[in-house]
Amino acid sequence: MVSWSRLLFSLAIALNTWRVLSPKRAEKSLQKKLGSPNLVPMPQREQIKRDLSVAQERYVERIADAEKDHGHAHVSLLADTLGVTKPSVVQMTARLIEMGIVKRKEKEVTLTQLGQRLASALHGRHALLQDFMEHELGMDVKAANKEACRLEHVVSPGFVRGLRGSLKKRKDNRQS
Repeated sequence: MVSWSRLLFSLAIALNTWRVLSPKRAEKSLQKKLGSPNLVPMPQREQIKRDLSVAQERYVERIADAEKDHGHAHVSLLADTLGVTKPSVVQMTARLIEMGIVKRKEKEVTLTQLGQRLASALHGRHALLQDFMEHELGMDVKAANKEACRLEHVVSPGFVRGLRGSLKKRKDNRQS
């Protein structure tokens, strides 16, 4: 069992804040970081010291997609779908393993619970952005999907919350 103080210290490091947070503030910070209002804080490894890069997020997405289709990802599949070499995949998965996001058993790569939550948050951001572009901006599905793929990695959690709130208000007004 992880003590609260160790959990809070890990969360503070993971959120790139070096101050000690109360349990309530730690939970709110984690929710902001992941862009989801219903997440409960969980123990994270101390190695998570900064946000994921765009490349790391793409790996998490591809691993999640492969898990959905095949139950796990293989190094060769990731290399093919991401357009990189197998040694690059091995190097990146090693970094993600250190961060507690993926685990690897021989050639099979799977997401940890934290990795699954990150993949879910990325998928949610993508769906929100695509919905906005299709229904509010009138873009066709293919173009909206392509643009959402690019934007999901660079929008801030505050932007996502604001967009989600704005879309909810518009839908509520339409139903009234």
